[in-house]
Amino acid sequence: MRRTLLFTLAFCTVQHAETVVRLVPDWQVKLNLGSGVLYAAVCPDGSVYAVSRSGEVNLVSRQGEAGGSWGRGIFRIVDAVACASDGKLYVTGRNSSGAMDSLAIVSNTGRFYRSPRVTDLGVRITSIAVLDRDNIAVAGDRTGSSFPLHLMSRTGRLIRSFGEGDGAGTVDPELTNGFLLWSEHRRQLFFVPRHLPEVQIYASDGTPVAVRGFGTNRPAAAQFGQQGSLDEIRGAAILPTGHILVQASVRSLMLLSPDVSGEHFEMWTDLGLLAGSDRYGGIYFVERDRIGRAHVQSHLKPPSQHGDKPGRAVI
Repeated sequence: MRRTLLFTLAFCTVQHAETVVRLVPDWQVKLNLGSGVLYAAVCPDGSVYAVSRSGEVNLVSRQGEAGGSWGRGIFRIVDAVACASDGKLYVTGRNSSGAMDSLAIVSNTGRFYRSPRVTDLGVRITSIAVLDRDNIAVAGDRTGSSFPLHLMSRTGRLIRSFGEGDGAGTVDPELTNGFLLWSEHRRQLFFVPRHLPEVQIYASDGTPVAVRGFGTNRPAAAQFGQQGSLDEIRGAAILPTGHILVQASVRSLMLLSPDVSGEHFEMWTDLGLLAGSDRYGGIYFVERDRIGRAHVQSHLKPPSQHGDKPGRAVI
């Protein structure tokens, strides 16, 4: 399979108060996937799985080198992907448009595992995150539940449903449509909705910690979150410092502080859509037939060791 390693010298500068943050591209890799790259699952060690809609998989190392590829056959329709701390790829998908999602687990050598019991839960999954203890969190509409998020074991056993909801009635589709992120450093789960300027924070067992807006008293955040300018969040990632990156459909990047209170904002148009980050600070982007990595050059400080305490709060 032909791959071309493309280096670029461009960078953008994000400035807030006296802090200067530079997002510096490292490399881009061109992939020859027949139906194009639709999903990218970034592993904590920096390796990346590129997955096409039809289930073709390419593995790329943190240095942009080919690490293996597998043909079609996971699912006819892939819906969400994530990478676990052990480097396994978690893929949810369907074999027909009307079916509910199943879960497949693939090792970095191409060995397939599958947990068909996820189908029994009746969840149409829009996002997935792999937590510790082999548990996964998924966002999606589950039959008989008005909660948008669900904690499961890797075998498909439902542990609990949680999130913004009262447990009765119909789930709001806006609260199932977004990005689930697991923070190794904070041992917390984050959900960033596509159409709401907020970040939801949960403990690893699904207990609510906080719901925090993007801070409309700050000019950049206000511009990012105003009705009409926030069309859609297209990507989100958590850096090792605890800072959160979110990207709008116009490819505007906002860097949120660990407590989602201080933001750095800048337009970004040429690296592609934000796919995730690794534990070393690498930030990955996907654009049709290529994957790229960049890094933040700054003096960002890590979050407080105390973290957030349980208790819902909206800023």
